[in-house]
Amino acid sequence: MGLFDFLNKPSPQVMRDALNEAVKKSQEYARNGDRENALKVLVEHKDWGWNAPNYLVFLGDAYFNAGYAAEAMECYKRSIELKADNAIAHTNLGRIYFKERDYAKAAQAFRQGVYLMEAAPGKYNKLDCFVAFEGYGLCLAGIGQKAEGEKYIKKAESFGYRVNDSLKQMVGLSVADAGKWNAFKEALFSKMPFLRETLRAGVSEDSIKAAEAEIGAAFPSELKGLYLTNDGDNNEALCGMMLGFRFLSLQAMLTEWRSMKAIAEYAGKRWLPFGSDNGGNFIAVSLDPDNSGKTGQVINFGRDERVVTVIADSLGALFERFTRIVNSRDFYIGEYDGEDVILLGTDDVDEGSYLTDYLKSENSVK
Repeated sequence: MGLFDFLNKPSPQVMRDALNEAVKKSQEYARNGDRENALKVLVEHKDWGWNAPNYLVFLGDAYFNAGYAAEAMECYKRSIELKADNAIAHTNLGRIYFKERDYAKAAQAFRQGVYLMEAAPGKYNKLDCFVAFEGYGLCLAGIGQKAEGEKYIKKAESFGYRVNDSLKQMVGLSVADAGKWNAFKEALFSKMPFLRETLRAGVSEDSIKAAEAEIGAAFPSELKGLYLTNDGDNNEALCGMMLGFRFLSLQAMLTEWRSMKAIAEYAGKRWLPFGSDNGGNFIAVSLDPDNSGKTGQVINFGRDERVVTVIADSLGALFERFTRIVNSRDFYIGEYDGEDVILLGTDDVDEGSYLTDYLKSENSVK
């Protein structure tokens, strides 16, 4: 540097203020979806910021978001060189390796980010922690350490965010969620233990994939978890597992769906019936909601149902409600033809509410 350059060099405070202002402008551009200017305003100050570790993280992010992975990696590595305990730089470096599917290198970078965050609780916000723990968990799964990976993914989700199912699938993790189904089963078995023997073992992942291919849509996580855990009930007991309704096997579901295709009223509908009264009425997961609904909601429809009704926002929500019903005063066990049956709302076997009528009743357990 010559004497003229030295005398005209801005003070450190002036450079810091300029870098901070550039970061603010970049973030504003980014919020408006203008990635080009979000990067440009930071690149203009690159010479001043090459020794500023935090600025380099923002510059790396702008490069990464604009599709310049090599430049982003250079910024993160330089930031770490200047400040080895920069957890965000380590984490974001891991994101680049992860995108390139280099799970081994990504795991090393994420691991350092996780270590630094654990060593300084409260220093980093929840989203930054989520990204670090999520990335580490996914990478561990990607290099074959699935049990350890799931542990870190669970920790990531404890920060209030959810790991995307497609990312889990990409590294070979199951996205099935059967927790609420299992909780309902145990509540019901505590009252009617014989029903445990009516359940079939779950189907394979390949069976789910074949069904999804035929239907032309992916199963919601909870529906997949349901059938991976149990493939319907065996139709031997008078009382079905779905609070009186029969729990259909995967093949029975597909059979009913195929039959629906031939009925004009249901043609083209991707309603997947998992519960049946054996009389032409069903409860189903809908993959074709109307404008006011959402994919995965539970509906009832059939021969005796004039109006299709949403009875739960999701399969998990339905099973949570089922559990509350089983544990309430509205749940009774009666006898019909020498067998125990479920009665809802009354202990009179001749007056017990039909399941879907009960669920739609204002006086039912919500």
